[in-house]
Amino acid sequence: MLIDNLMPVYDLIIRHERVIAAPQSRVWQAARAMTIRKLLRVRVLLWIREIFSRLNGQPLETFPVVAEKEGTEVVMAICGKFWAISGNIVDVPVEVIPLYQAKGSAKAYWNFHLESIGVGQTRIVSETRVQVYGGKELKRFRLYWALVGPGAGWIRKEILKAIERESLGR
Repeated sequence: MLIDNLMPVYDLIIRHERVIAAPQSRVWQAARAMTIRKLLRVRVLLWIREIFSRLNGQPLETFPVVAEKEGTEVVMAICGKFWAISGNIVDVPVEVIPLYQAKGSAKAYWNFHLESIGVGQTRIVSETRVQVYGGKELKRFRLYWALVGPGAGWIRKEILKAIERESLGR
């Protein structure tokens, strides 16, 4: 997978998958068009967090595409101090993200990987990997993740359900 090349070493990984009764091409279209802002409940959660980002004049949470294998995998990324109340998102040019290792912050990759597992059946896997740069920050991130990890998992599951609905034309 492309994500393996981008972040072979990480401090955290979460993985969710779903089998969708649709051809891979249709699931790909839905996955490629999916953003976290398409789901109302997720938008509300992000809006609450972004209040602090806006007050601090920081970039809002966005996940630019950093790598893609048409029809099979798309990888997005984000950099910052996720454990800070505002998220302290850093606006890093896409081409620089793979090199980003600023001490005191973190980098996260998030992908959708698809594979055909039979006629009209597609497995979609969503994986998030995080690497934290600094021992003190890693402790802070782990505390943060203990609090928000279940919600992040819920968001990924909701996104996979939405991709399935879109793939099936619902």
